[in-house]
Amino acid sequence: MYLCLYHVIVQVLLNGKSLTVNGGGLDGEYIADQFHLHWGNRTAAGSEHQLNNTQLPMELHIVHHKASYGDITQALSKPDGLAVLGFWIDVGKQNTNFDQIVNKLHAIPNKDQRVNISTFKMADLLPSNCELNNYYRYHGSLTTPECNEVVIWTMFETKIHLSQQQINTFSTTVMAEGDINLVNTFRSVQPLNSRTVQYSQAQSLLLKKTIALLSCTLTCLIMIAF
Repeated sequence: MYLCLYHVIVQVLLNGKSLTVNGGGLDGEYIADQFHLHWGNRTAAGSEHQLNNTQLPMELHIVHHKASYGDITQALSKPDGLAVLGFWIDVGKQNTNFDQIVNKLHAIPNKDQRVNISTFKMADLLPSNCELNNYYRYHGSLTTPECNEVVIWTMFETKIHLSQQQINTFSTTVMAEGDINLVNTFRSVQPLNSRTVQYSQAQSLLLKKTIALLSCTLTCLIMIAF
């Protein structure tokens, strides 16, 4: 597994142990490919989804492809090809479970840089399973080009908390092209366009192997987005 910097995201690519999700209204099993984060700047929030018209400081997405489609490339052409689990990130106490990512950002501020990061449990980054019963669900698109309309979105109501210093590290350490900080790495909220957003308080998603130990490499890549 390795972490990559894009024009719009910091991304961890998952290799080795399979992380899967099913249940909670998903039709079949989905396999995780990567997770990434979106942020704003030192004075403005940067989540891609809003909660009660409020934008939160950051947002984490775990991107899965449907197992029956073989891989993410094939899944990108299917209307139910991807399932993205989203988590709002708000300001709270320092979250030491994120230190292995935050503390390595300084090593990959620019394009094509890579560094190994310590093995960790994916479950340590997320709310506990008992806090995953409440979530929002809708069918939408990727938020990066080509913005394929192939995503089953699940946004969990329970937030992840990082300290303000940890949140600021993303917008003050990672660089865009040239000597400019990479800030506001989110797509603006889009019109619903007749989409239905559902809310669940009961049936939970089943995340399998989220306690798997993950060995990671942090990589910096840049991709131009318009």
